[in-house]
Amino acid sequence: MQRYSISNNNLTNNCTHLEKYRMVDGSKTTISVERLANELLNLTIQRNCSKEIFDNEARTNISFHHLDATNKIAVILLYSLFVFGILGNSIVIFTFVRCKNRTLFEKRLVLLAMIDLMSSICVPPLFIYGTLTSFQGSILTEPVCIVWISSFPFSISVSQGVLLFISFERYYRIQNPFKKPLKIRLYFIAVLVLAAIIVSPYASTLTDKCYVKDPRLRKATNLMNALRDFIAILAMCYFNYKIGQSYRCKNNNLIIKTSSNKDLSQEHRNNMRVYRTLIKMVVVFSMLVLPYDLLHLALSYFLSSFPAYLNPINTMLVVLQVSNSVGNVLIYSISDENFRRRLVESVKSAIQGETRRDATRRWTISNIRNASFSTSHV
Repeated sequence: MQRYSISNNNLTNNCTHLEKYRMVDGSKTTISVERLANELLNLTIQRNCSKEIFDNEARTNISFHHLDATNKIAVILLYSLFVFGILGNSIVIFTFVRCKNRTLFEKRLVLLAMIDLMSSICVPPLFIYGTLTSFQGSILTEPVCIVWISSFPFSISVSQGVLLFISFERYYRIQNPFKKPLKIRLYFIAVLVLAAIIVSPYASTLTDKCYVKDPRLRKATNLMNALRDFIAILAMCYFNYKIGQSYRCKNNNLIIKTSSNKDLSQEHRNNMRVYRTLIKMVVVFSMLVLPYDLLHLALSYFLSSFPAYLNPINTMLVVLQVSNSVGNVLIYSISDENFRRRLVESVKSAIQGETRRDATRRWTISNIRNASFSTSHV
């Protein structure tokens, strides 16, 4: 009602130039301008009230066919990310958990896949529902918006923190090869706390229908997101640069020893494979996450309102940032032969294990039957 209200005084002032005359027995009678203004005001309020009710019902019951082309593409992509994210990250978790001789790097990838799996379950349905209802759905109350909307930037911060830890851990192991591996538990708790701090200004300003009631807090959140991206990306680039330097130095030393010690050569190839995979993960993550944060940082500091012509670009950048939950799955499946080999081994192991369990079950049942048959004859 608020957005459609019309001031009585303003309407009267705008109608002061209206004056109607009618002839009654040759005389001129003036119709009251105030009465015309009041009648026009009542008609306008009734029309706008009906329009608002109709618009709200249309927004909450909107179907896919009523969306524009950009939003249709966004919904299709989000649904694809939802399905592929759940299946892909579940396969990654299954592959590495089934392996008995997992490396430390693969254990960290399991944690990263769990985070991406939770993000794939929570985030795409939110934006699909919000797009279909123009964020006017009845379930989008203030608590729901605070928890659900905040899960998106929160999951990005946590994923970024885990990637940063993996990069630092590889660098630390090279510099200190005889020390024990770092414990991720305390670091992961610190990442969760830092992610909650980054998202808290934005979460505290959300209201019903996920509106932002204080743009200044949104501006602070955009700034913190951009700083988070730049600091994490620079740190990961530094650690990976140092890792690459160390591996190249080792490669020069191994050229002479390759013919006499094949184990060292194989270890170096495995290290380089992990290094290349880590580089790809950092690059892909940065390309998917950074554009959206930079756009909103620029808009919050240089424009007072969000221009309508940027809505399609903003929609596609949201989809791009959501897709970071499936980026690692694509990297493993396309460029990592070791992952594909382990996937095949895990599937075979699961099938053989099920076959052995069936054989054991049949053997146990047969023995029980034989024992019962012998007892009955005795």
